[in-house]
Amino acid sequence: MTRIIKPNNDYLFALSTPHGIMQHTMFNLPDPEHGYSTDDNARALIVANLWKNTDLKKKKLLRNLETGYLRFLKFARDESSSQFYCYISFDLHKKELGLGDWYGRSAFALAYLAYYSKLFEKVAWEMTQKTLPLIFNKEFSIRTKAFLILALYYILKKNETKRIFRNGELDRYRKVLKMWRDDLKKQAKANFSDKWHWPEKMITYDNGKVIQAYLILGDLLKDHELTSLGRQMLEFYTHAIFKKDFFQFPGNKNFWSKGEKMPVYDEQAVESYSMTAALITAYKLFKDKKYLKQAKIAYNWFWGQNRLKKTLVDKASGAVYDGLMKKQINDNQGAESYLALNLAYFALTKKIHL
Repeated sequence: MTRIIKPNNDYLFALSTPHGIMQHTMFNLPDPEHGYSTDDNARALIVANLWKNTDLKKKKLLRNLETGYLRFLKFARDESSSQFYCYISFDLHKKELGLGDWYGRSAFALAYLAYYSKLFEKVAWEMTQKTLPLIFNKEFSIRTKAFLILALYYILKKNETKRIFRNGELDRYRKVLKMWRDDLKKQAKANFSDKWHWPEKMITYDNGKVIQAYLILGDLLKDHELTSLGRQMLEFYTHAIFKKDFFQFPGNKNFWSKGEKMPVYDEQAVESYSMTAALITAYKLFKDKKYLKQAKIAYNWFWGQNRLKKTLVDKASGAVYDGLMKKQINDNQGAESYLALNLAYFALTKKIHL
C-alpha cells in the first residue's frame, strides 16, 4: 500500500459540542460520562486549523470548531498559576490542575496557532505568552519537554519573521533549551547500552515524541551530537518494531522494559501518529527518502497495514477504532484515535513538525 488515503473530517463534528471535543465514546456514541480532556482539545485545535485551510467547502464550520477548541483551552487554563486542568466534566467542572503532558500539548497547540493562524494569531500568542514562562522554574517529564520543544520551535520560527520577544526574552528561552539539551544528553548517557538506544529504562507511550525532542532540539541548537542521539534512537526503535512490511507498535498492557521482550498488545493509534511525525521530522532534517517511505508505512497502519491486517478506520463515519487488541480491534471510537489519524495525515502530506 503506497498511496496516502485522505481521512474524512465528518467525525470531528460528531465528537464535538459547543464546549469542545468529547474524550471517549461508547462504541461510536460520544459518552458524556467522561467529558472532555485538555489533551484532545489541544490536538483538535491543530487538526481543525489544518482542515479549515484544506477543506474550503467547510471552512466556516471548521472555523467554528477551531474557535470552540481555542475557547476550551482558555477555560482549562488557570489564570493564577498558568497551569492547565487535565479534564473538564460534561457539566464543566474542572479536574486535575497541573503540568503534565496536557500542559505541553496545550502550549504546542497555542504556539502552532500563533505561527500559522491569521484569524487567531493575536489571541493565541497572548495565551502562549501567559503559558510558556512556567518553563523557567519548573521540572517536566521528557514527553512534556518534547511538546514544549515543539512549542518553542514554532515561536522561534515566528520570531524570525516578526520580532515578538522583548529585550532578553529570546536569550532566556534559548538558555532553557540548552539546559534541556544537557538533560536529554544525560538521560541518553545514563540509559543507552549496546542493545538499548533509548533515554529511559522503559518505553511507554507516544514514543515518537521522545525521538522528535532530540531531533528538533538538536536542529534548533545546531547540536550534531543531540541529533545523532535522536537518529540512533529512531534507528533502534524502527528496527525493533518493523515487521517485513508493517509496523508493530509496542503494546500498552505492559510497557516495554529494558532487557525484556517488547509487549505486543494493545497497540494504540497515538503510536502510529507519533511515529509518522518522528519519521517526517527525520526526513526534513536528513533528507533521506528512507524515512519518508517509513512514514507512509507508519501512517498506513490505520488503513490495514498492521499486525491483524485490519483497517482501523470506519469508512462510513470516518471514525477510528481505539487500537489493536490480541485478535481484534477495539470497538470504541474515541477522540484520541481519530485525532491521531488526522495529525499523522497532515504531518505526512504537509511535511511539517506535528
